[in-house]
Amino acid sequence: MTFSDSATGTLCSGSVALDENGAAACTTTALGVGAHQISAAYDPDANHAASTSAPIAVTVLDAAEALFRNDFEDALTGCPIE
Repeated sequence: MTFSDSATGTLCSGSVALDENGAAACTTTALGVGAHQISAAYDPDANHAASTSAPIAVTVLDAAEALFRNDFEDALTGCPIE
């Protein structure tokens, strides 16, 4: 798989191998603060044709704006009260 940002270009130094379940992951620090359109493209092989996903919108927040969470618990649904 090749993951791309419409503005930055190819992410994760090119192709990412599929795991034993047919999934691929891309972790990157290449995206700056702001809106991005991320897509994934399957690199064809002898048994499967090429395929490209529709882009998804991702917004990267500045660290000062981010809501910090532990693990993958549900995010807070409102502003905390001090």
